[in-house]
Amino acid sequence: MVKNAFMSIKYYEGDKTKKIIEDITEALKEAGIKNCVLIRDVEDWGRIHLTSDSLMPDYAFPRMRNSDMLIVEFSEKGVGLGVGAGYCYGVGVPIYIIAKEGSDISSTIGGLARAVIFYQEPKDITKAFQKIFARQELPIILTSKSKYRQEMMKEAKIPFTIHSVDVNETPDPSLNLEEQYQDISRRKAMQGMKETEEIGDRILAAADQNLVFQGKSFGKPKNLDEARAMIRSMMGQEIESYVGNTILVVEGGKITEEICQTDVAKMYVTPISDTELETYLKTVDVCSICGGMNIRVTPFLKLVQGRRSTAEGMTLQFLRNVSYQ
Repeated sequence: MVKNAFMSIKYYEGDKTKKIIEDITEALKEAGIKNCVLIRDVEDWGRIHLTSDSLMPDYAFPRMRNSDMLIVEFSEKGVGLGVGAGYCYGVGVPIYIIAKEGSDISSTIGGLARAVIFYQEPKDITKAFQKIFARQELPIILTSKSKYRQEMMKEAKIPFTIHSVDVNETPDPSLNLEEQYQDISRRKAMQGMKETEEIGDRILAAADQNLVFQGKSFGKPKNLDEARAMIRSMMGQEIESYVGNTILVVEGGKITEEICQTDVAKMYVTPISDTELETYLKTVDVCSICGGMNIRVTPFLKLVQGRRSTAEGMTLQFLRNVSYQ
């Protein structure tokens, strides 16, 4: 099926940019993408002059909204490119950045994209999108019982099925904290891989989270008294969410790509009254979450630094980097 893309690019009059657009258009066509470019399809290469105040709202935005994706050629920066990307992110249109190798892509705009593609020749763009579309067809298996991770995946509109696994989650004392969580998440992913062989080519996602306070890990409290004591000890202090993430791409029965990495987010525990704490303990299943707190359900826990998804229990960016979802 042909996909329709709106393509934005910083345009200069003359043959140079026109040649780039034509070459990229052909490369996208080879990948099964039909693109719309305002300067070509609406402005007829500059023969039609649109007013600047109507260009984006009247011409660009409607076409972006009705496209399967936005492709931004970002070898040269432009204010309009960022505006269009921000609009598409807001309305849920997938964004892909393409740029000549060596181009400077900021983390701000790169963070909006499903993928950032660097190319030397137009054919590199064709190959990149062919890989992306093939990868997007692979089923994603979440090896977790955590309802919070499942909620995160649903909210992020990442398709998945659940295959929870039981593995030994005892940390290896010979490893440092970051390595311990990587190791445990990889145990989960590898067990999931073993138990889902019948599915065929697939992506497995696993994570392991712990709250760390003053260098000590706090797992799930055994009871309400322990949860109460944990939370009180952390009030008015910064804590860290350590999340080990493992993503495995399995093709032909073998791991063809792997991410195994721990990410850290810092949070602040806002002091609350004893009455507020008791209400919290009665309304949240604190014994099912590390340290009795999770930023998704703990109103007095605030993100200070790092990724929101890491604070919640799984670094979604790592999965997106592999699945292009």
